[in-house]
Amino acid sequence: MSSPARLRITFHLPDAAAEWAGTALTDLFPDGLLLVPQPGGVTRLRGWIKAGRLSLPAAARRRLEACGASRISAALDRPRAAALPHGRFPAQTIGRFRIVSAQEAPKAAPAGGSSIVLVQGQAFGSGRHESTRLMLRIIESAPPLGQDVLDVGAGSGILGFACLHLGARRVACVEIESAACAELRRNRALNAVPPSRMPVLCGRFPLRRLQGRSFPLVLANLVTPLLCTLMPRLAARVARGGTLLCSGIHTDAEARAVAAAGAARGLRLRQRARLRSWNALRFKRT
Repeated sequence: MSSPARLRITFHLPDAAAEWAGTALTDLFPDGLLLVPQPGGVTRLRGWIKAGRLSLPAAARRRLEACGASRISAALDRPRAAALPHGRFPAQTIGRFRIVSAQEAPKAAPAGGSSIVLVQGQAFGSGRHESTRLMLRIIESAPPLGQDVLDVGAGSGILGFACLHLGARRVACVEIESAACAELRRNRALNAVPPSRMPVLCGRFPLRRLQGRSFPLVLANLVTPLLCTLMPRLAARVARGGTLLCSGIHTDAEARAVAAAGAARGLRLRQRARLRSWNALRFKRT
């Protein structure tokens, strides 16, 4: 059965604004946004809405323009193309990890090695963005050998796959968007990871299924407002002696805000890593 036709909306935002767009435009794009960084500090965004007409409604266009969007265009996806796109993105190496698109990889990832196979869909995390690269570098510097990991806002699952490659026992992935959860499950199959080692929990964090549980390592690659809002709940999931890694933090002011939020919950800042204007923070619970 084919999917209903949808209207594909493409627009451009400065990198800093693009990181906020998924949260600010959730009601307009309920399936999330596909972000593709471009040269010159600009990100191309793409989202899908129900195709009630052949052009973007004027109110939606005004809202995008108010967010600073430029080069706004709309195109009707045919029914077969209405599902998440599975195009290609350039293969890349980040530390010991080789990130490849599903179209350029075998149907199942080979056993062993450190290849991560990803569908190029709407879930965030292809490895091209600085926030993801920072997280991968920190995870690699302190491998979670034998640990249980919680990944909040897991997106494509790229950080979870990296943890499993580095010896994690199990990674629980939390995602709020159903489309991202479906994509994550497909990536899990492509990487030959059993569901028992990478359960996908779809819903708004915190989930009842996680109540009373703590993890030696908690990952949160989100935007600063969400990190600050969720910090009490994130900190509550970190085991004594455990680590919280936060990324998606833009500017020094945002880094100070997240550091203060962590300190208020008894977390000690142990590391701040930077890549261009992006930051990742590593907290420790003593």
